[in-house]
Amino acid sequence: MDWAGLSIKGLKPLTFEPAASPLPAERSTRLNYQPTGQKYRILFIKPLLLGLNMKIEESRILYQPRVIWLIISEWMDTLAIFMNSRVYMLVDKNKLISICCIKNFGKVKELGVVITTKKFRKKGYMAKLLNQVLKYYGTLYLICLKQLENYYKKFGFKTIRKAPWPLRIRAGPYNFFANLFGWEKIVYMKRK
Repeated sequence: MDWAGLSIKGLKPLTFEPAASPLPAERSTRLNYQPTGQKYRILFIKPLLLGLNMKIEESRILYQPRVIWLIISEWMDTLAIFMNSRVYMLVDKNKLISICCIKNFGKVKELGVVITTKKFRKKGYMAKLLNQVLKYYGTLYLICLKQLENYYKKFGFKTIRKAPWPLRIRAGPYNFFANLFGWEKIVYMKRK
C-alpha cells in the first residue's frame, strides 16, 4: 500500500513513495492512496471549504486524457499540453470540475490554463481551487484578456507593463493583430 504525498513542492510525477507531509496538520489530511494506474497525487482535502466529496489532485497533463480533451475542446492554450505542465484538478466523485495549470519556463512560472467544466461554471469552484493552489507558489505571471483583469486581481495579481521573455514572445504577436483587427488586447499580470 502506497501513500500519496501531500506536498506540491518536489513532486516526482512517476513515483509514489512514503513521504511526510510538509503541510501543517490543521491544513491537511493524510490520505491512503490505492494504486489505480493513474499518475497523480492527492494534495489535500478540506471538506468544509471544498465540499464533502471534493479533493484537489496534482498531476502532469500528459497523464490526464480528460484534462487534455477539456483544453482542446474549449480552445484553450495548448502550450500547457506540449510542456507537460503541472495541473491541479478539483474533482468531486471522479467528476472533473475545474483545472488550473502551472507552466514552468525556468525561473518564470506562469498560471496557464484555468477552466471550469460547463456544468459547474458560475458556482465559485475555480476561486476555491486557485485559493488553495496559489498558496504554494511565490511569484507567478499570467496572460489574460483585458476583461478578466478584475477577476485575477481578487487573487493578488497586478497588471504589469513589461513581462519576462516567455510571455512577451507569446502575447506580443497577438496584441499586434489585436490592434489591426480591433480585437480585445491581452494584458500581463504578476503575483508576488
